[in-house]
Amino acid sequence: MVYHSYHMVENSPWPIISSFGAFTFMVSIVCMLHLNNFFFFFFSFFLLILNFYLWWRDVIRESLMEGMHTFIVKQGLKMGMILFIISEIFFFISLFWAYFHSMLSPSIEIGMMWPPKGIIFFNPYEIPLLNTMVLLMSGFTITWS
Repeated sequence: MVYHSYHMVENSPWPIISSFGAFTFMVSIVCMLHLNNFFFFFFSFFLLILNFYLWWRDVIRESLMEGMHTFIVKQGLKMGMILFIISEIFFFISLFWAYFHSMLSPSIEIGMMWPPKGIIFFNPYEIPLLNTMVLLMSGFTITWS
């Protein structure tokens, strides 16, 4: 066997179990919305969280107990997290882009006006401003403490 600094992972049941868990979670959301079956939703959510816990337990055990995570593997994990955060940033940019595109250039399907007819526009200086202040102050107090 050739020496290299990468961790060759063994077969793991967690990827297939988590994919089945995600599928049952999505089915349980549909059952909850249509049939008011909350038990299946909470049960599948619990199983999905348990699966993530067990999978990360194995990753941490491989890293700390077995010493399988070399410097290059740790750099790869950091790069993966950075790329995930960047993808989330671009996702939110696309949401704001779609909103501002619809607001600044309304289409003929919505009557060439913003907000569209039938949508009740609320005052942003009442409840939304209060919610923003609560969010900012909670972040400030957590950071300060």
